[in-house]
Amino acid sequence: MYYQFDSRLNMPAIMFDDDRIVVAGKEYYYTDLLDVEITKAPLLSTYGIMELRTPEKPVPVPFAKADIHRLRTAVQEARHLIQTYAQRKAEEDARNSAEAAADRSVNTDPVVPEDEHRESAQKTAAEAFYSYGKQETGMDPYEEMKKLKELLDLDIITQEEFAQKKKELLGL
Repeated sequence: MYYQFDSRLNMPAIMFDDDRIVVAGKEYYYTDLLDVEITKAPLLSTYGIMELRTPEKPVPVPFAKADIHRLRTAVQEARHLIQTYAQRKAEEDARNSAEAAADRSVNTDPVVPEDEHRESAQKTAAEAFYSYGKQETGMDPYEEMKKLKELLDLDIITQEEFAQKKKELLGL
């Protein structure tokens, strides 16, 4: 993805790239953003406001209304990337905590083979990831399926995990 909006009408230049948004030379990486959206676009005005939400504070970015159609497309793609990065981070965090728990149990129970601990850790990570999604989103099963398919397409989850979760969601 690449969108560039040149500086005009005293508005800063804005660039959407594959991993960041650059506003007037300052970089905002998708991994550090919570969301991005067009917050104000008054009908009779020549400018609008796009907001970059960071963990610290929202960053308002003025833009020329002449660019609003392309900007909406860029914002939609950026939001998708922000969500994808957040999902990957949640999965990685769940996997790391599961691996840490598995490592602790390996140290206290040397009888169980290491391969079984690794399998158990992977299952625990996947379960934590799926339960995290349910608690946060509260989506219906079909919306959940769409997200799972997207995760499968991005190679974040395996075909087996997808099939298992699909059965659970459809009650099979």
